[in-house]
Amino acid sequence: MKHTQDPFGAVVTPTTNTTTFQADSAADLKLRFQWLLGLVPEPDGDHNPFIYGRFDTPSHRSLYRALVTLEPGATHAAAFPSGMSAIYTTIKALTKQGDTILYTNPIYGCTDDYFRQYCPRDGVKAVAIDTTNLNVVEAAIIENQQTLRIIFIETPSNPIIKLSSIRKIADLAAKYPGPNGPALIIVDNTFLGPFFQHPFEHGADIIIYSATKFLGGFSSLLGGVVLTKSEMLMRVIRLFQNTTGPVFTPAACTKLEESIQTVDYRMSVETESAIQIANLLASHANVEFLYYPGLLTGEQAEIYAAQCTGPGSIISFLIKGGETQAFAFVDKLEIILGNTVSLGGVHSYAIVPASSTHLGVPEKIRLAAGVKPNLVRLSIGKEPFKLLEKDILSALG
Repeated sequence: MKHTQDPFGAVVTPTTNTTTFQADSAADLKLRFQWLLGLVPEPDGDHNPFIYGRFDTPSHRSLYRALVTLEPGATHAAAFPSGMSAIYTTIKALTKQGDTILYTNPIYGCTDDYFRQYCPRDGVKAVAIDTTNLNVVEAAIIENQQTLRIIFIETPSNPIIKLSSIRKIADLAAKYPGPNGPALIIVDNTFLGPFFQHPFEHGADIIIYSATKFLGGFSSLLGGVVLTKSEMLMRVIRLFQNTTGPVFTPAACTKLEESIQTVDYRMSVETESAIQIANLLASHANVEFLYYPGLLTGEQAEIYAAQCTGPGSIISFLIKGGETQAFAFVDKLEIILGNTVSLGGVHSYAIVPASSTHLGVPEKIRLAAGVKPNLVRLSIGKEPFKLLEKDILSALG
């Protein structure tokens, strides 16, 4: 029995670089477009669905088959040139003028910028809320019930590593449905997924990844991924993607498909070191406060126990001495790549978010959310723990 998807038995699906595909007949081409537009179900059997490189290729299909195996409950996938293009396309495809979005605060700086600055230009109201506080979430849902379309959750949040209960927020959305039903629950699962957190198991409708991070894993690929458990939702997203053009290239599909074959191994190894480093930082005299999923307390610990299977490799901490000391720390690092944005790669990175990734967020909002000038975010890679330990202790002084 042949187990590969390639007609010639290739173990790795070859990259399909063609931009266009010839149909068997005019009637066959019409059928392909009818299916693309959702006018007819996908034909059974060996029907060839391919039309044009912007719509779909065998390379994309191969990647999508691999992606849905990562998340329990996922049935459909789409890939984009970046994580932000995945977020933008999804939001644009699913919202209209007059809709409301509730979203996690704090959140990745560019995500916040899109919601805060650009959604209002389309007539979409976007409200930043503390999604870790269920009383705040419930009040916001009730206040916006008639127009609420999406609740966008980033958990753990970036760069303050706080957890939001996907299940309890989904239950609140179901408790207060709007005219068109409950709000869609979209989860940015970049920090812990797909190895330590599975949002579909807790009530999410859509999962989004920056594939640039752990899925890509080697800091050599920009990409974004959207996963759904609904064909209807994915059809809406893919139609908007096909029309507006933010497509992942076939070569990038092949590269990402190769990378995700090792994502469980990479995340496991990186997390082993991160746990030791988090414990090291938690007891250090120059660390004011530590944010790490494995060391949370109270309600945050309860969410972690219910929703996560591991803490991941992203650590944030407040260093004593303000921005000056935070800058000095990242500048002194030698093994860890200081002043390097992004995360989730095999190399360890360190940044000061308030003066980099979150600089575009108004200072008042940054500070209220806890993104202080002395906050340092670490992304732990695969370097030996002893080297990372020595580097961090030397930089801390």
